[in-house]
Amino acid sequence: MEPTRYLPLGTYLTMEPEGMESPQAQGVRNVATAAARGGPDLAAICAVLVLVAALLVPLFLLLRTQKDSAKEAERAAKREQAKQEALALKKKVKEERGSGKKKKGGLARMKDGMKKGKDDEDEDEDEDTAGSRRERKAAAAAAAAAAAAAAVVDDEEGLDPKAAKEAKREAARRAREEERERKEAARLEAERLAKEEAERKAKEEFDAWKDMFEVDEGGEGAQSNDDDGDLLVKFVAYIKDHKVTNLEDLASTFNLKAADAVARVRALEQMGHISGVVDDRGKFIYVMREELEAVARFIRRKGRIRISTLAQESNKLIDLNPRCFDEDEAVGVENSAEPTGEAA
Repeated sequence: MEPTRYLPLGTYLTMEPEGMESPQAQGVRNVATAAARGGPDLAAICAVLVLVAALLVPLFLLLRTQKDSAKEAERAAKREQAKQEALALKKKVKEERGSGKKKKGGLARMKDGMKKGKDDEDEDEDEDTAGSRRERKAAAAAAAAAAAAAAVVDDEEGLDPKAAKEAKREAARRAREEERERKEAARLEAERLAKEEAERKAKEEFDAWKDMFEVDEGGEGAQSNDDDGDLLVKFVAYIKDHKVTNLEDLASTFNLKAADAVARVRALEQMGHISGVVDDRGKFIYVMREELEAVARFIRRKGRIRISTLAQESNKLIDLNPRCFDEDEAVGVENSAEPTGEAA
C-alpha cells in the first residue's frame, strides 16, 4: 500500500472549485473563440488580395512591355532618320562631284572672260574650283557627322560600343577639320574683301586726282583720262622739285587759275600726297615727311625751346634748295593745253 502524497499548501489555495475557471483561462478561451469565428473572414480577405494581385501583375507587365516597345520604336525611328540623312548627304556629294566639271565652264564665266581677259577667267576658274572643293568637303563632313549620330544612337542601345566609339572619334576629327576649313575660308574671304576695298579706294583716289585736272568739254584744252593722270603726276613733281613754288607761276605753268591752283594744292595736302605750308608771299613751301619727322624729333629731344632756336634748327633740317627739274617738260605741259582753255 502506497503512502498518501500531499501537494504543497499553495497548490490547494490556487485551485478553483470544479465548474469554475480562472480569468486567464477564460481569456484564452475567448481569444480562441474569436479566432475560430474570424477564420472565414480572414480567408475571404486573403482571397480578395490574391485576386487583386493577379489582376495588377499582368497589367503592370503589359504597361512595361508597351513602354519598352515605344522606346524601341523611337530608337528605330532615330536610326532610320540618321540613315536617311546619311544617304541624302552621300547622294548630294555624288551629284556635286558629277557636276563639278560643268561648273568650271558656263556662259557666265565665258562672258566674264570676254570682258576681263584670259587672266581674270583663269582666276575665276580657280576660285570656282576651290569653292566646289570646299562644298564637297563640307558635304562629306556633314555625312560623317550624320553617320556618327547614327552610331551614337546605336551606342545608346548597346549594339556596338567599339564601333560607336570609333565613330565618335571620327566625328570629332571631322568637326575639327570642318572648323579649320571654315576659318581658312573666312580668312580668304576677308583677304579678298580687303583687296577689293583697297582697289576701290585706289580707284576713288585716282578718280579724285583726275577730277582735279578735268577741263570743260567746251574748252580747247580738254584732256583724256590718261593725260589727266599724267598731268597730275607732273603737277605733284613740279611742286616737289621746286621745293618753294610760287602759286601764280604754278597756275600759269599748268594753265590754271590762281584760285584753282591753290585749291588743288590744298586737296593734295588733305589726300596726303604733299605736305608743306603757304607763306604770306603766296608761295608753297614743300616739306618732305622725313624732314617733318626730323623736326619733331628735335623738339621732343630738347623739350621747351624758343621760336628762334626752332627756326634756326629747321633751316638746317629742311632743305629748300630746288631739285633738278626738266624745264622742257614743264613747257610741254604748258603747251599741251591751248591758251584759251581753262580748268574747271
